[in-house]
Amino acid sequence: MVVTAASFVYNAVTAGRAAPPRGLRYVQAADIRTRYQTRGTAGPPVVLVHGAFESVDTWSRLAPLLARDHRVYALDLTGDGYSERHGPYTVDHFTRQLLGFLNAMHLGGPGQRPLLVGHSSGAAVVTEAALRAPGRLGGVMLLDGDALDTGAGPPPAFKHVLIDPYRTSVSDQLSEPMRTVGLGAGSAHLGGEA
Repeated sequence: MVVTAASFVYNAVTAGRAAPPRGLRYVQAADIRTRYQTRGTAGPPVVLVHGAFESVDTWSRLAPLLARDHRVYALDLTGDGYSERHGPYTVDHFTRQLLGFLNAMHLGGPGQRPLLVGHSSGAAVVTEAALRAPGRLGGVMLLDGDALDTGAGPPPAFKHVLIDPYRTSVSDQLSEPMRTVGLGAGSAHLGGEA
């Protein structure tokens, strides 16, 4: 009982928002003030999209390795990290933020078509962006994600029985675009057993 009472007092005293650390970089991506980081100065662009409850910092070990041969961009999706919190928190809204980020960073034109890398629920965002703007992208890579739309609300009764068509067809089309930007099989060993 004493611990619970002490936690209520602590929560009341610390209820205000903490100021973000100094030195963070922001850009307006669609309707969201978006925190981002960049690494690398040469090579094809790679945009890293984190999953739920993650942030730009998720990529802190991978981004420097990729930056040896690529220009690497990572952003905080709204609701996570230090980006502005602005609902709704749906795949559609995250995708608009991602495409707005590409616009703000001047990515997606000739010679600037990025490889989008999505981790976990970020895979759904990356896949949706590829479906909406395929001509602006150099490729898609899904890390531990199934690329299904994870929008809020109860799913239709057959959603778990039938597989979305893009879930199966996207995996067949991934290898060639990734080889184009140098991230295909055998191009980099990032740890673990080969």
